[in-house]
Order: sequence, then structure tokens, then C-alpha cells
Amino acid sequence: MARILSVSHLVKYMIVVAAMLGTTGASLAQDKLTTTVDQPIVVARKASPITNEKANLGSAKVVQVAGPPASNVLIYIPPPGAKDIEDSVQYTADGQSPTIAISVKPAAPQLNDAQFYASSFKALFALFIIAVITESGLALLFNWRPYLRRFDGKAANPLVALLFSLLLVWLFDLDIATSLMNTYSGTKLAANPPGMVLTAMIIAGGSAGVNKVFQAFGFRSPASQEAAPKPPLNQAWLSVTLRREKADGNVDVLIGPAGHQQAAGSISGTGSRLRWLSWLLLNKSRYPGSGGHVMAPGTPVEVTLVGVDSSKQPIRSATWGPYELATGAIVDVELTL
Repeated sequence: MARILSVSHLVKYMIVVAAMLGTTGASLAQDKLTTTVDQPIVVARKASPITNEKANLGSAKVVQVAGPPASNVLIYIPPPGAKDIEDSVQYTADGQSPTIAISVKPAAPQLNDAQFYASSFKALFALFIIAVITESGLALLFNWRPYLRRFDGKAANPLVALLFSLLLVWLFDLDIATSLMNTYSGTKLAANPPGMVLTAMIIAGGSAGVNKVFQAFGFRSPASQEAAPKPPLNQAWLSVTLRREKADGNVDVLIGPAGHQQAAGSISGTGSRLRWLSWLLLNKSRYPGSGGHVMAPGTPVEVTLVGVDSSKQPIRSATWGPYELATGAIVDVELTL
């Protein structure tokens, strides 16, 4: 198939020829070759003449290369505007007329390609919208009082968000991660489980997580980073966990200086019977349920548990302390009652 070659095409396939001068003819004898839409490729190199060259869709041209040894090089040029096609080249040399299959694939986008950024922004913006909608919808569950009284939000919320996001991407066949990969690599991969899981994880991360992706890609300027909160210099934290043996019902927690302890709270639960769920559920045998009881450092403090047994007789645990808590200390005490 004959056509007029532009100067840029001539330069390209001359560069290809120069790059392939050190390649043996045997290495070029392949059943199928692959190239991109803007890249000519060497099909064959022979010492004997190459004639009757033609391509079904693109162009085939023979270039004579001076030696020693002199050779004839057959070059295939993809057709203008091709995106993803299957072509073939026929030629005659050494009394044979082989047919070489050629796959023409889209060229991978360059980092300076405007379409590269446009496609990325569209995909990320879709992720951001879906993440915001999901985050807003799940806030109703995460702020529901029965949920807050039963589950540890720091452990349960990410798991619930991930499971819901997985259901969402599965129902709508949503795979934005693979779409981005196709944009960057020029491939046409279909939606697949790894891509859908990654998409669900990004959505579960919420709008803040997607916003970080925007900043990493340069679509948004990084906001000034706020310093991580630091514990006050004049406080310490104390928590108490009950190991229930004889205690029946509520157990009071007494905290304070020796001889001047005061009731700080009570423990009503026994902890989760399903130990494998202890990381997910709130610890009902701990005071406070989460975090710690604020104490003034430098003052001797004692901790005691008091309650009643099954016969309603008063019982008292061993006393922890007196100990002085260091500034910024985080102390977990476990007592048996």
C-alpha cells in the first residue's frame, strides 16, 4: 500500500533502521510484531532484495542500508489515526513470501499530555463525589446512639465503611482504579476484583483521603498542615479494667489521694464474651469506656474497686498505689473483684 510519507515519519523509520543495524535477521523473523500508533517498526532485514511489500492497513517500505554488509530493511508504518488495530505485512525475499502479523496499540500518554490530566481529574473527581456521598450517608449510622454504645468507632467505622464501599462498587461495577491504570498505560483492561477493591478502599477512606490524592497529583495545593495535637503538660491519664470474679452488678471505681478517694465512675459490664470481637466492641469492663480519666500529675493517687457479691455482701478489691503519675502519663490499671 503506497502513500506519501511525511518528514517526521521518514525521520522516525530511519532512526528505527539505525537502531536495528546490529540485530540479526533471524531475530527479526517473528510471527507477530507489536508497535504503537506513532512508532514505525522493522519487519525484516535481508541481504537479498525485498519485493512485493504491502500492508493491509498501514504502509510498508523498503530502505537500502549501506554496508558493509549492505542490506535491505522492510519497515512498517502504522496508518494515520490508528488506535488499536491488527494488521499484516507481506513481502517476497529469498524465494519466500511470508506474512507477518502486526498489532498496533495506542501509545501510552505522556506526562505533558493534556488528555492525561483531564482523564485523571475526571476519575478523581468522581471518586471524591462518591466518597463524600458515602461518608455523609454512613455518618447517620456512626452517630447513632445504640451504635456508639456498642461499638468502638475507631475499630468498627473503617470496617463498616470498607464493607459498604465494596458492596457499592460491586453493585454498580465501579472500577475507577483500573480506569486510571488504563489512562496511564494506554491499555483497555476490563473492571477486575483488585481494581474494585482498591476503588472501595479509596472511597472508604472518605473525602479527606481523596483530597490527599488530589494534592499528590497536583490538582489542589496542599493545605497548611496542622500540628498534631499534643497532650497538655499538666495532665496524666488513668484507666481501670475490672477482672470480675465475685462482683455482682455495678462496680464503683474510687480514685484519689490515700484516704480521700472519690467515686469517679462505675463499671457495669463484664467485657466481651467473644474475645475475637474485643477489638471491635467497646470494653464494658473498663472505666472510662474509651480514653482515660484525667489526673493531676505529681500527686500520690490510689485506685480501688468496691461492689457487692451475689449475696449482696460488700466486697472491696486490692488497692493500687499510692503512686505519683508523671506528666503526660497514660496508665492502665487492672484490678480483680
